[in-house]
Amino acid sequence: MEKEQESNPNPISSVECEECKLNPWKYKCPGCSVRTCSLPCVNSHKQRTACNGKKSLTNVLPLSQFDDNILLSGMSLFRAKV
Repeated sequence: MEKEQESNPNPISSVECEECKLNPWKYKCPGCSVRTCSLPCVNSHKQRTACNGKKSLTNVLPLSQFDDNILLSGMSLFRAKV
């Protein structure tokens, strides 16, 4: 018997590290969401892209884009632009 695949509402396009492309990713950069597998890959990503690895606290979203999903995703640090 074949098992039916369960549908995932948020499928991840790739499970490999976006820096080395050799190992499965374990970490996601808070600053830009790049997925990496190790500290050397994190450091390589930061050096290659000049990313500081920190989530921006000054982003402003238009009020039309501010909804419950933004609040639930932890992006509530964003201010709604009225």
